[in-house]
Amino acid sequence: MIVLFATDGTPAGLHAIREATNLLPLKGATLFTVAVAPTLKIPIGSGPMGPAGGSLADEMEATELMEEAADTQAAAAARELGDMGFPATPLERGGEPTEAILATSREVGADLIVLGAHSFERAPHGDLGRVPDEVMHLADKPVLVIR
Repeated sequence: MIVLFATDGTPAGLHAIREATNLLPLKGATLFTVAVAPTLKIPIGSGPMGPAGGSLADEMEATELMEEAADTQAAAAARELGDMGFPATPLERGGEPTEAILATSREVGADLIVLGAHSFERAPHGDLGRVPDEVMHLADKPVLVIR
């Protein structure tokens, strides 16, 4: 079995990893963790300073910071699994989170995608968050969303 754990580094993402290890037969499974550095949508403008006051260099620096954060998040999730006796390979991807998670699941041949749901006090009953909801509806394989 190949399992992809998608994480955003939040407590909900780490909670999903811990709970999944209690629910799933992971011994002998091939595990991957993925965190996504979202594509930044910063208007640049025609001059050295864009309408938002940012330059292309600012956008590139922000993108690098997002990629470093995603690397750190994927590594932390893999470390969490490893500490529980389940070695995992961390992956960082860029782009729109739902699309990146689905593409990564196809790339690694995942049999299952595991994600954490965000619980917001004021969210409607059953609201999982945009990314878990989209992954659940668009994936061509089973998805386990843990709240």
